[in-house]
Amino acid sequence: GVLLQVNWASLIGAYGGAPKKMALKILKKEMADFLGSDLHRKNQLEGFKKAIQTKFSHNTIMNNQLV
Repeated sequence: GVLLQVNWASLIGAYGGAPKKMALKILKKEMADFLGSDLHRKNQLEGFKKAIQTKFSHNTIMNNQLV
């Protein structure tokens, strides 16, 4: 089997509409095992906070569905 990671920046559209749509679809179908922060700089923290507050990522994190 495989484990699947969704990058937080995809959830807020940092890579465009198609990656955002796919990331949300993966979370909605509960296929993600990890939510990667990919934080390298302090100024990226606000985007990460926004991403984890999306409907699907928040529910997934709060339900301990991510490793």
